[in-house]
Amino acid sequence: SSLLKLEGDSQTLAAGGGAAIQIKTGDDEAIPLYLNTNRLGIGYATPTEVLEVLGNLKVQSNSLIVSNSNNNSSIYIKNAGSTGQDGIHIGRSAGTADIFVGNTGLVGIGTTSPDNQLDVHSTGAQVIKIESDDNNASLTLDGHTNYDSYVLFKEAGTDEWIIGCDGSDSNKFKISEGGTI
Repeated sequence: SSLLKLEGDSQTLAAGGGAAIQIKTGDDEAIPLYLNTNRLGIGYATPTEVLEVLGNLKVQSNSLIVSNSNNNSSIYIKNAGSTGQDGIHIGRSAGTADIFVGNTGLVGIGTTSPDNQLDVHSTGAQVIKIESDDNNASLTLDGHTNYDSYVLFKEAGTDEWIIGCDGSDSNKFKISEGGTI
């Protein structure tokens, strides 16, 4: 077997003519490492980013930190033919998603099966809080012309009360029992 060993304070390993440096074990099934133009490819001979990985990536630590000096870091998760539930999962433990963004754009908090643009699920009393430390706090419902803007109160899935503006009746504010303004 071959061994490349660099020791000392300063060593250089270089490939001439802009060629990539390939590092691979003797196992034909092993995915090689490529050092190419200040980029590292694991399984890619010509990586297009600083790090490009072919295969799964496992970070075994307490955190995965994405940051930059401009404080505008982003994480992009793209579907590449996954067999699981497509979307972005953010959670505190394996198999759970505290926040889930599905491939249809629906967002779930406490659920990976949101039915609405924002779907919040949990046990116990639920509170959604909008707070300003130095100005007004508001919730705006903006229905399209001649359509209703309302808040619907349900109990165990049954419509109980509804309050809002009735777009079909000169935008009169109404309070009604049941699910119709």
